[in-house]
Amino acid sequence: MSANHDKVFVVTFAGVLAFLIGLAVVIYFTAGAIQANTIEQGEDPARLARIAERIQPVGQVNTDPNAAVTQPPVDEGAADKTPEQVVAEVCAGCHASGVMNSPKIGDKAAWSALMSAGLDTMVSNAINGKNAMPPRGGSPGLTDEQVRGAVEFMLSESGL
Repeated sequence: MSANHDKVFVVTFAGVLAFLIGLAVVIYFTAGAIQANTIEQGEDPARLARIAERIQPVGQVNTDPNAAVTQPPVDEGAADKTPEQVVAEVCAGCHASGVMNSPKIGDKAAWSALMSAGLDTMVSNAINGKNAMPPRGGSPGLTDEQVRGAVEFMLSESGL
């Protein structure tokens, strides 16, 4: 009985193996026919241009130490924002709730401690970033005057 099982296994295995080899041969010849068809048609310059455009890098790193430092792009419409709008759109994300220990708007004690360093230092920290706060509150299109106005508005809202 064992010999019969072995014979069935060998026959089945040989059949599966023959099928897989046949399938590989069919795939090989099909791929060759497709490739020959592509080579005969040649490369379409418009298609190559579309491919080149799609695979362009998103940005480039400038490692030249003599390169000019460029200013961040100015947000269209940012120039006419009032300090209240700047605080509502940019600063309130953290300063309304005290995210990551930022002083809450209205917390006179927290703002007084920061004010001890002086208004110019506070504005400089807001422009350049400090601790977890990104430069310009994460809105690079804001001008220095807008940042100063926002700081002064938050101080006035906190009773200073």
